[in-house]
Amino acid sequence: MKSALRVFTFVILVLGLTACRKQITATEVEMAEYGWDLYAQKNFTESNHWFANAILQDSTYKDGYNGLGWTFGKLMELDSSVIYFTRGLPYAQDPNILANTKREMWAGLCFANEARGTHQEAIAWGDSLLTEIAALTPPTWSFSHDTTLNHLDIHLTMAMSYYSLGRFSPSLDHVRTIVTALNPTASFTADTTTVAGRQALANEIETLRGILATP
Repeated sequence: MKSALRVFTFVILVLGLTACRKQITATEVEMAEYGWDLYAQKNFTESNHWFANAILQDSTYKDGYNGLGWTFGKLMELDSSVIYFTRGLPYAQDPNILANTKREMWAGLCFANEARGTHQEAIAWGDSLLTEIAALTPPTWSFSHDTTLNHLDIHLTMAMSYYSLGRFSPSLDHVRTIVTALNPTASFTADTTTVAGRQALANEIETLRGILATP
């Protein structure tokens, strides 16, 4: 009889604990943080999945859109990359708290647009980033999830886009900025009014692509 009573009491206790147990759900911040961990491991497909879950949890969560933009870019789904960066930008406009997320979206838009051949858009987004960081001390930027990617990659991407548009003078200006930043005693010049000069500029762009982390 006592054994039966103990079993009955245990069953009631388990049922009570089960009824009180709350379902634990990861927050959008936790989902995005895990997404960035997977991004660092170059698992871009799974990373993309977690960023998508983050904005399903909170449709205004700026870093979820940021992560989707970067992972779609890595997966070479460039139209989707541009779409999600653009959708997320309205949520990343706070000049203090969200400044770096906004800059990362601008950088992503610069890279994605250059890669898909919409060069004027790449230049516009790159200009937005470079203009804003010009007021910083020092006037630099780097991607928080891969610090080898920085403002010099923006200059190089803009140099490539200007070159693709046949605007060789501003392309040369951006190349010179990179060359000087890498080595203050170095310089580069080319007469872009000539075929030989344009080829020299193209060769220098390819050399810098090999040095920098430009996607």
